[in-house]
Amino acid sequence: MSANLLMMTEELYAYLDSVNNREPPALRALREETLKDPRFNMAVSPMEGQFLGVLVRMLAAKKICEVGVYTGYSSLSMALALPPGGHIWCFDVSEPWTNVARKHWKAAGVDQKITLRLAPGAESMQWLIDSGHGGSFDLIFIDADKPSYPKYWDLAHALLRTGGTVVADNTMFQAMVPARVSDAEIKAKFARYPPETQQEVVGSAHAIRAFNKRVHADPRFAISLVPVGDGMTFGVKL
Repeated sequence: MSANLLMMTEELYAYLDSVNNREPPALRALREETLKDPRFNMAVSPMEGQFLGVLVRMLAAKKICEVGVYTGYSSLSMALALPPGGHIWCFDVSEPWTNVARKHWKAAGVDQKITLRLAPGAESMQWLIDSGHGGSFDLIFIDADKPSYPKYWDLAHALLRTGGTVVADNTMFQAMVPARVSDAEIKAKFARYPPETQQEVVGSAHAIRAFNKRVHADPRFAISLVPVGDGMTFGVKL
């Protein structure tokens, strides 16, 4: 029986980039600007962005919802892959970060394919349901505050068509999800950050642990947690 996971090394990552990475100029420009922000690691990686673009094409997705935009790398990755007539509804609470996203969406010529709503994610997802969009989305990407993931997951079920796909990001949470990893170890990994940020990360790790167990027991979806980037959980609505 083969091992479940390939142990990645810096050499293998370099090889992966050499044969896989096709980051277009529009995304490269956005990534380079995002790197100037102290919290740049909140953005998806080029590998994840490319993966999302391929997923949009695989699903022939025309209706997409993104919860958590940051500077817009994932939304731009998906927008560039949209077929004619496709549209993305993007939800975030930060105007400064999403102003960066807006600028790069426009520069890439996809701004007309994107609707941005600045409000809490769950409130915005419910707004879509109340506006008559329930049961009609092809793809939903969740990459926002981790304690709210269960709520986003349930709202995604209400928004998706049968056979539609939800993707939750960061579900391996920088290898901090195993129960053996203590709160002290998590804080030590983020020692360069202030205590309140360390505590926030601890809370997020606990939230993802609970979320992963909840998804595993959810009969409404066919699921797969894939070790791409920081872990992506896929759920196909049954």
